[in-house]
Amino acid sequence: DEILQRIINFEPKQSKKIKIESVLKDQDIFELIEPSTDINDIIMPENTKELLENILKQQDKKVLERLHSWGIKSNKNIEAKIIFYGPAGTGKTMSALAMAKSMKKSVLSFDCSKILSKWVGESEQNVRKIFDTYKNIVQTCKQSPILLLNEADQFLSTRVDGSSGSDKMHNQMQNIF
Repeated sequence: DEILQRIINFEPKQSKKIKIESVLKDQDIFELIEPSTDINDIIMPENTKELLENILKQQDKKVLERLHSWGIKSNKNIEAKIIFYGPAGTGKTMSALAMAKSMKKSVLSFDCSKILSKWVGESEQNVRKIFDTYKNIVQTCKQSPILLLNEADQFLSTRVDGSSGSDKMHNQMQNIF
């Protein structure tokens, strides 16, 4: 009878999620940024602003819940991947931070220039470590932060057909990205 009551009244344990600052004190990969500028503070071409505002609307909880209730979305979130590209100094990082502020999210920033290693295979391991660590942080924290891969253009350039070791390493890192 006691076992039957446990089954009937079963309540799954809710995992306790913690604040991001607590998680980050144990790692040295990411820099935590709390954005201070939102999308309305940035001067940009109107079509770019409209595009970013549409992306923000897709992240709105009410919109996501409505899509889920209509059966259009199987879960209540959207995993968006956005690549900002352009010449240096054009506001790519600022735009990413503004998007985060508008979504009320923290940013975990990683400087991709730190990935390269002189040791064979270590650069690829570094790339995997970024994503594995980020995934672990997302699963542990109350609110998932945005991952900002700053200066990633050096890795996301055109693939090379060369057969040198560095060309192969570059292509393998692009596969991971």
